Amino acid sequence: MSLMRSFSLLSGARKRPAAGSRRPARLLRLEALEDRLVLSHTAAISLVTTGALVEGSAVALNSTVVGAADPTYAWSVTRDGSAYTLPAGSVTDASTFNFTPTDDGSYAVSLTVTDGGETAGDSETLVVANVAPTASVTGSGVGVRGKRSPSRSAPPTPRPRTRRPASATPSTGATAPPPRSSARPPATAPAWRSATSSATPGRTPSR
Repeated sequence: MSLMRSFSLLSGARKRPAAGSRRPARLLRLEALEDRLVLSHTAAISLVTTGALVEGSAVALNSTVVGAADPTYAWSVTRDGSAYTLPAGSVTDASTFNFTPTDDGSYAVSLTVTDGGETAGDSETLVVANVAPTASVTGSGVGVRGKRSPSRSAPPTPRPRTRRPASATPSTGATAPPPRSSARPPATAPAWRSATSSATPGRTPSR
């Protein structure tokens, strides 16, 4: 920013023409009008990215500086009126600027250009839209009836059942009775049938 002082040129009173002169001489005087402050340089931001601005997509901006001999750049970003932290490694001291908004909202990008102790700046408001989330399923796209898909978890392995010995009960540890046999003993013939079979035919056995 520099100071400029403007003047107006006024004509003075006419004097008698000098000897040998055809025109009358005039006196000129300067009158101060006003003092003005003039910017030493200007800075303007322009958006390079075309199309809709959405979260997760990079945004590119450029700057135009006029009247600066050795400009120094400083970029900054706010989101919805609060400071926005740029990721590590972001370049904020060049004539161009790039960043990726992580969420939807209103982003204000500001630029300050310093030259010879004088500063100039500009800002640009960017409205970033939301992106709907998407779901995906992994695994084979072809299934076989009766065969479990590899993307599904396998059923749990059954635990082996431990049999307790039949000689002891679970509560007292007393010896259990031996198992009952399913085989039946041979039938014994009645006494009268044995006696009849040993008697002589035609005679009544004695009782």
